[in-house]
Amino acid sequence: MVISHMGALELLRCRSLEGLLAAAGRTSLSVPAAVPTAEQLATARRGLATFGYAPERLELMVGDLSSRVRRKNVVTHLQKGALPASSFVHILDGIHVVSPEHLCVQLATRLSRMELTVLMAELLGTYALREDGMFSREAPLMTRESMKAHLDALGEFKGARVAREVLGRAPSNSASPMETKLYLRVSLPRRLGGYALPVKALNEKIEVGLIGMGGRAGERRPDITMLPKEGADAPYAFVALEYDGEAHLTRARQAADQRRSNEILSFGGREYHVNKELYDNLSYMDDLMGRVAADLGRTPCRVTRALGEKRRLLRLSLKRELDHIDGVNWDSKAREKARSASKGPAEPEYVPLDEYWF
Repeated sequence: MVISHMGALELLRCRSLEGLLAAAGRTSLSVPAAVPTAEQLATARRGLATFGYAPERLELMVGDLSSRVRRKNVVTHLQKGALPASSFVHILDGIHVVSPEHLCVQLATRLSRMELTVLMAELLGTYALREDGMFSREAPLMTRESMKAHLDALGEFKGARVAREVLGRAPSNSASPMETKLYLRVSLPRRLGGYALPVKALNEKIEVGLIGMGGRAGERRPDITMLPKEGADAPYAFVALEYDGEAHLTRARQAADQRRSNEILSFGGREYHVNKELYDNLSYMDDLMGRVAADLGRTPCRVTRALGEKRRLLRLSLKRELDHIDGVNWDSKAREKARSASKGPAEPEYVPLDEYWF
């Protein structure tokens, strides 16, 4: 049997499967034509329960139209024709799950583009979300290269075009949902509500001189690193942006953060910090990102006040959309449909705009 769609996502997020998923390669498979028997389903459930996976209803892939069912304990999804070997991962004897790469393609038609971007960031990152919280992974479940290779192998498969588009926006190596959301707000183009700033990498090591360590060299890994354009008259070699969650509130963590900021400054860079309160303040973020842009050698845009206000509303809309995406409930398309059916748009939020960085 092959577990697919949202059932596959839930299985891939099982912490006890991390080691197996890291060691398992992709495999070729002929999609089963028929639904498993009741005995086979019971045996499979017992095996999957050892990983902490016990859904009320299994989502399975089948290859025959006559095997499509929708029951209380099992629902099937039709897959006609063969799929590339990069589409499956072997879990247990007789049980496979669709690969993270193919899962993105399957869900491309079910999720909004922003939801798919956030999900792809998780699969390309070092964290997993569950209803009972988040846990960190040793390594991502897939890479940008493996996703590109799978899309190339699929060709004009349903959902592949959207997945290819989203892959161009999703970050690699994000370590938390808030890092992902901050990255998207910083990097997405203005037409999508972003600040359109050039992010080089997330959690990439930077070689610095460790202060108080006798001149010994070391490394720091800022959440987000941005570089000026080549040839730009920038006051800093790079700008780092750090998201401070609750784990940063201890005295030891604050001391470590301050050491990193000082070392980055001494190395020719500059680091800014954002917490949830600042992240939620749109006016503050607009001003802060303007200062980041200046540190990268950029200059304000010359646009009309109307366009400046329109872009700000887009930034507000993006922030609200990201706030709704919790990684567990996927309802952006339903909310968008409800908004379209309403009598009119919500009252816009205007503030005086004197400079137009974005």
